[in-house]
Amino acid sequence: MRIISRLQGGLGNQLFQYAVARAMCLRLNARMLLDDSALKNDAKRRYELGAFRFPSTLPVVSRPDGGRTGLLARWFDRVEIVREKHFEFDPEIVVLRPGTSLHLIGYWQTEKYFQAVADQIRVDLQFASPPDKTNQIMLDEISAATAVSVHFRRGDYVTEKHTAAYHGTPSEDYYYRAVAMMLARVPDAHLFVFSDEPQWVKDHFKPDAPMKVVDINPPESPAADLRLMSACKHHILANSSFSWWGAWLNPHDKKMVIAPNRWFQAAKSNTVDLLPTGWLTIEAV
Repeated sequence: MRIISRLQGGLGNQLFQYAVARAMCLRLNARMLLDDSALKNDAKRRYELGAFRFPSTLPVVSRPDGGRTGLLARWFDRVEIVREKHFEFDPEIVVLRPGTSLHLIGYWQTEKYFQAVADQIRVDLQFASPPDKTNQIMLDEISAATAVSVHFRRGDYVTEKHTAAYHGTPSEDYYYRAVAMMLARVPDAHLFVFSDEPQWVKDHFKPDAPMKVVDINPPESPAADLRLMSACKHHILANSSFSWWGAWLNPHDKKMVIAPNRWFQAAKSNTVDLLPTGWLTIEAV
């Protein structure tokens, strides 16, 4: 039996797509394959899981039909396509029985799909290579502080009309309120700010707390920033799967995680299962 996971989107989305398939493989004793066909048809995205220890050893394959699922049966025998039905947790996915190989297509953005094997997922997602000297210096600085990661997701969330209308971005006031909430519980917090537009952050974000904008890694190295983010003790999220994973990969039980209460600006998706138990939300506007 094989579990084939279609990868799509950026690093955060690929991590969800990996984790749901990995959990199924562990339960069903199945072989795992990663399908990068959608990424090869996406000028903005690329395969990112090579940065992590276990995913980097998995076979990465492309469907010979160029990504059209209708021809998938010609590529693998007895493959059943399992599409995500809706955004919230689907309990049918975690009780699928051994038999036909499965091809998973979706985003699967809740830890409920892999919560039972969370410890193994964290082992899998150790970084395959050590940090370079610049990142090690930043890691040492983060380790020495009561570090709080703060993530601003801008880019196409702001510049592309359709994407901006669909996703939106939390207001600047959201971030100031989140910082105030964090300081009330963590008075010695030191903010380490991550963004795809670091200069915008430097120009616009002036919190009443020590702050460093982390701008040492290029956009094509998101895993390097994720390593730094996950090394922080607490987290303030954007409506982004990238900062979701930055917080989730921090293994400490006493971490404080603050997220916007609205993950999508316009979508009607039910996000009740998106955030793990214990993570806090505040108004995004």
